[in-house]
Amino acid sequence: GLVMEFPTQDVLSPSILYCGAACTDGTSLPGVGICKIDVSKNTHDIWWAEHQIFTGETYSVAKQNGEKGSWLLTLLYDAGNERTSLGIFDSETFGDGPVGR
Repeated sequence: GLVMEFPTQDVLSPSILYCGAACTDGTSLPGVGICKIDVSKNTHDIWWAEHQIFTGETYSVAKQNGEKGSWLLTLLYDAGNERTSLGIFDSETFGDGPVGR
């Protein structure tokens, strides 16, 4: 099964959860992806980070001016370059990866 941690609800859609994803084979590893789960539809989507990028806890922030969806914020640690950046995801295009770092 999917190893997950740090679940958080979408600020505008409580039936949608985001959490860090580690692996799909049941082993426990550092977080290397983010999972979006829609409990009302029983669906999920996972974004996997590039090699040597590790993910942190995800925070949901409402978009402004009537825009649909929310922004998802998470720290992305690049172990190869020994640096951390803020990953910004659009909840509407979540699977495409960050829209900004």
